[in-house]
Amino acid sequence: MGQPLRPSHLIKPKTGPEDPELAETLREGLEQVSPDDVLAIARELAGRRQYLAPLVERIAR
Repeated sequence: MGQPLRPSHLIKPKTGPEDPELAETLREGLEQVSPDDVLAIARELAGRRQYLAPLVERIAR
């Protein structure tokens, strides 16, 4: 007997950016994140990229 499906698979298929439920979920998420949080995450990701890009380049050769 296999694993039961998670409820997220049973609700409905994804319908894309026009999906009103998806839009509402994104709005709720954005209400929980401040612009300063987004900037901090962007800075952290940029720093990681700056560190990792040369390593990836060396591996890709």
